[in-house]
Amino acid sequence: MLKFIFTSLNIIVMIMATGFVQADNATIYQSQLESLLSSNETPEGVVFEIIDRDKLFLNWALPEVEKQAKHLRQRFPDLDIVIVSHGQEMFALTRTNQSENPLLKSQLDILKSQDIQVHVCGTYAGWRGLDESAFPDNVDVAAEGPAQINDYIKLGYVHIKVARQKM
Repeated sequence: MLKFIFTSLNIIVMIMATGFVQADNATIYQSQLESLLSSNETPEGVVFEIIDRDKLFLNWALPEVEKQAKHLRQRFPDLDIVIVSHGQEMFALTRTNQSENPLLKSQLDILKSQDIQVHVCGTYAGWRGLDESAFPDNVDVAAEGPAQINDYIKLGYVHIKVARQKM
């Protein structure tokens, strides 16, 4: 019985810690955006990193990036903006999954029309037996998602990790 109580307490503590981390990530996300919007210097660009375990996360994240891109481009009209998705959510962007989710496909088309490039991680795709042909033309398959992000950072891009908002 004591072991059960101890295990239950550990689970509750882990759930609470996860909630705090998510709230903290959302706070960091908002403060990064606010800092960038109040800056007097135009960055080379912005790389939005999207990584989540939820395949449906892009249904929220892509419209969120589009919204923030509009704000950023009002402030910095020629700002280059890119997205790198390299978690479980990136598999929603395969040809098959996009065809089953017309809203996601539409969102990708909107991003493309706004010159926002979307990259996914080729290494992670490979671990799942997928190659470039699994993804449509509106998605670029980078060799490695984290390396792609680092390449943008080296070019002077501001790195913003997309996080869920507090509920």
